Amino acid sequence: MSDRRRRDERTEIYNTCRTLRHAWEPISPGDRRPKFGTLACLRCWRCGMIRYDKFSRLTGDRIGSLSYVQPEGYKDSERHSMAWYRALWAEDMYDKGLIVDAPDAP
Repeated sequence: MSDRRRRDERTEIYNTCRTLRHAWEPISPGDRRPKFGTLACLRCWRCGMIRYDKFSRLTGDRIGSLSYVQPEGYKDSERHSMAWYRALWAEDMYDKGLIVDAPDAP
């Protein structure tokens, strides 16, 4: 598979995650341990983003903020809007016949 094709497929996956949000699954945190609270480690099964979430197991309250490890090429240095990603995603899905437009009104 060519680098360009691999990059195009990866970009499509990233746009799907940005549009529909990530599809998280719990994974082992490995050797990583919190200094306090409980640590959950999640991975997006589509794009591979890793999310670390610290919280109180007793109350469910989040401790601190979430942290992420982005897959290579995920970062959007131009900071596009959600609408921009949604339009790009919709174009890909339309080309594949996975979404349809409303019929023209009479």
